[in-house]
Amino acid sequence: MRLGLIEWRRTRWPGLLTLCVATGVGLGLFAESLAVTESAEIRLTLQAASTRLLVITAFSLLLIVNNVRDTNDGLLDFMLARPLARWHWWMGKFLACAWVAVLSALVAALPLLAGAPPLAVIVWACSLACELVVMAAAALTLALGQRQVTSAFAAAMGLYLLCRALQSLVLLSRDALLDSGTLVQSILATSLRGLALLLPDLGRYTQSAWLVDTPPGPEELGFILLQTAMGTAIFALIGIIDFSARRD
Repeated sequence: MRLGLIEWRRTRWPGLLTLCVATGVGLGLFAESLAVTESAEIRLTLQAASTRLLVITAFSLLLIVNNVRDTNDGLLDFMLARPLARWHWWMGKFLACAWVAVLSALVAALPLLAGAPPLAVIVWACSLACELVVMAAAALTLALGQRQVTSAFAAAMGLYLLCRALQSLVLLSRDALLDSGTLVQSILATSLRGLALLLPDLGRYTQSAWLVDTPPGPEELGFILLQTAMGTAIFALIGIIDFSARRD
């Protein structure tokens, strides 16, 4: 885990994170300058949404690039030659990424204190941290499994978008099933409902409306924590099994 944290520091993630946050602030200020009414609410909403997307995208990409580079340079083979269980190595790598995810969420939320209630910002930051932890497990699994930056990053972003829109897809499949009721649509609806039980519902995470409206209650926060624990455990289990089974 200590080596993983050092690696994140050497990859200049703090600078990239600062750039992502600054870009989000800039977009929010630009939208505020164009708004006629409710300019502060528009700024906070756009700033939070753009910061969330930029941080998650950059974090996933850098995580994938680091691990694919270690594989291609032979550093991973050198580490695995040591008397260390593969699942120990995987968990150490993931825990380092999780710590970086939590710290990154806190840094990303700091500019939102200029206009949003502190409690809402804290809840938003905690939700973003949970989202980054889930994506850390998914991106690490894909990076070690695909071992190619392009395919792993595309799969990670596709998985992220699927988790964001999965509940909407489930509702659409139910409506289509009521209209025609074909076998194909029935299978599709059942498959989507099965995925909805396994994958975290990221569409309910880190909502910009929390900053300008009422923050979520304990029930919603409990749901997010439960979804994070389940999603992280599933991705970690898949990643450990796949990594332990590889022979090259």
